[in-house]
Amino acid sequence: MSGHLVKPSRYIQKVLWEDEVLLHQTKRHWIIFVPITMLVIIALFMPVMLAHKFGMQGPNVGDVGITELLLLMIFFWGPCHLTRINSEYAVTNKRIIMKTGIIRLKSLEVFHRSQVAISVNQGIFGQLFNYGTIAIHGISTHQNFAQIHAPFSFKRAAELAIQKFSSH
Repeated sequence: MSGHLVKPSRYIQKVLWEDEVLLHQTKRHWIIFVPITMLVIIALFMPVMLAHKFGMQGPNVGDVGITELLLLMIFFWGPCHLTRINSEYAVTNKRIIMKTGIIRLKSLEVFHRSQVAISVNQGIFGQLFNYGTIAIHGISTHQNFAQIHAPFSFKRAAELAIQKFSSH
């Protein structure tokens, strides 16, 4: 993404310097919602399946109300949504900026002139759905950021920025 097309997120906007240009930005992948969604589906239909299996009188599938479904989704999806919107990853012309968390903030800012390596770990589902873990390896740091959307695009943008701007 070019610098003039990328609108920085809240944290990134706050920490950008005057002469700094945002080159690439990404966020947590939607895959973080899948485990909770599966759990909610199981929790909703478990009483129906158990009653049917043991031949007992239990709720019918139609008895599982939309209200219960919505309340469970809000209750369980809320933290996932907050995690997703409060995780920010960016590449600028001067540094790589990564931030996660609300209550417990984890941030990493690596300058392009630093000796740093970036690696991506991606399983089969990550390859199918385009997410993975980005690892930043430096002289004094090793940080992993999991479930990042389009990790190879982020890595490519970071490597190009390091190559282009590290000598400036």
